[in-house]
Amino acid sequence: MIRIASTTALAGALTALLAATPAHAVTTTAIAAGNGANGDIGGVDVNPVGEDAVQGSAIVTVTGNPASTTDYAIAFSNNPVTAWIEFTTSVAFDLLLVDFDDDATGGNDVTGYLLDRIGTPNTRLTTDTTFCNDAVGFTGAGCNLIADQDASGGNVGLATKDAASPVVLLSNLAAGSYRLGLFDSATPNPGSATFRVQEIPAPMAGLMLVSALGLWRAGSRKGA
Repeated sequence: MIRIASTTALAGALTALLAATPAHAVTTTAIAAGNGANGDIGGVDVNPVGEDAVQGSAIVTVTGNPASTTDYAIAFSNNPVTAWIEFTTSVAFDLLLVDFDDDATGGNDVTGYLLDRIGTPNTRLTTDTTFCNDAVGFTGAGCNLIADQDASGGNVGLATKDAASPVVLLSNLAAGSYRLGLFDSATPNPGSATFRVQEIPAPMAGLMLVSALGLWRAGSRKGA
C-alpha cells in the first residue's frame, strides 16, 4: 500500500509539473526589421505582426525549443540600424547572448542592445550606457553593449563579450511583455547577434516533484 501511495504521489506531481510549465511560454508578438522576418518555434511557423523597415537593414530569425528557449538572431547591415522584437512570456526568464559576429577579427566594435518591459510607461532595463539615443522605436538612450570575444580597445571594456557557451546578460526577469532591440550606429557592418530567452521552470512544480520522488523512494525501501 505504501508503494502504491507513493507511486500515486509521483504521478500527481508529474501531472502538476506538466500543467504548471506551458509547452512554450514565450509568444513572439511583433518584429520590426529592415528586410523582413521569418522563423519558427517548435516546428510551427510564426508570422508576427510588426512594422516594416525601421532603420538600416536587418533580418530577424526566430527559432525555439518548445520546452524552454526562444532564440532571436538578428543579421544587420547598412548602419545605422535598428531592429526589434516584442514578445510575451508567462514565466520568468533569463536573457542570454548566444553569439555575436562582427566583420573582422579583433577590432573594437561594439553594438547596443535595449530591453524595455512594456507598460504605461515602458521600463528600460538596459541602462549601462547612453549610446543608443538614435535607436528607432525606443524612448531614451539607455542600452547595454555586446562585443565579439576577440574584440579589445575602444568601448569594449563596457561590453559583454560572447563566448563558447551562452552568456547571461540579464537574469530572473519577471513574466510579462517586452521589446528587445538592437542598435548599431556605424560598425560592424555587416554583423549579427543572437539572443536567447531562457525560461525559468515554475518552482512549485519542481518542489512537488522532488517531494513525490522522496515519498516514492521511501515507499520502495519499505516495500523491499
